[in-house]
Amino acid sequence: MPTVTQLADELRIANEALATANRKLADADARHKTMIGELNHRVRNMLAVVSAVANQTLAKAVDENVLDAFQDRLQAMARIYKLLTEAGWSHLPFQELVRETLAANVDPSRFSLDGPPLNLAPREALALGMVIHELAANALKHGALSTANGHVEVRWENPADRADAIDIRWAESGGPPVVEPQHRGFGMLMVERQLAYELQGHSTVTYAHGGLRATLHLPPQQAPQEHEHERGTSRWPGRHGGGG
Repeated sequence: MPTVTQLADELRIANEALATANRKLADADARHKTMIGELNHRVRNMLAVVSAVANQTLAKAVDENVLDAFQDRLQAMARIYKLLTEAGWSHLPFQELVRETLAANVDPSRFSLDGPPLNLAPREALALGMVIHELAANALKHGALSTANGHVEVRWENPADRADAIDIRWAESGGPPVVEPQHRGFGMLMVERQLAYELQGHSTVTYAHGGLRATLHLPPQQAPQEHEHERGTSRWPGRHGGGG
């Protein structure tokens, strides 16, 4: 039977090993945060350079509205990257993503958000964030947000029969009469195609008389091997274990 002295020595060794492991974890975490900060800095600088080059190159070559839309998209991307950096490039709450995207150009009283806690992996946040930006830009130019009393409602849910799938509904009201355009602009084409291209999801846009409607759907998570690190947290906290 071990003596008290032997047990004390073993406990001391175990404590020292634990302390060493904790220091290594803290050092690794600090390096990780430094790398993320540097990545964010470089991305923001890159977007700023692209913006400046576009201004210098295209200012007299394209319609001013086209250049403004391009700059707005760059700013939307920068905001999403900033949110992801603040989240440690882990999972980003969908409500925060939508609120920050809309509030950049819309008074908070003009939109409402309703849905349970939903976490997005970085690639999901980037794709959905840009779709929300394009819907908001269209609403500001042509839809409900182009009038004084228009309103946008964003609702999301987890379909009960489809694991951790995502259904998102965008509904406008109080805007001008809706007329379906004969030709889709780049922004609405992005709304309709981005999720299919990036996330194997799909989007449906309806030009209803009372206001534009959009339904966005993401299927259950089936992350490819290079994105396995994104599967550690459920999209729907407290409802499911892991993704897939």
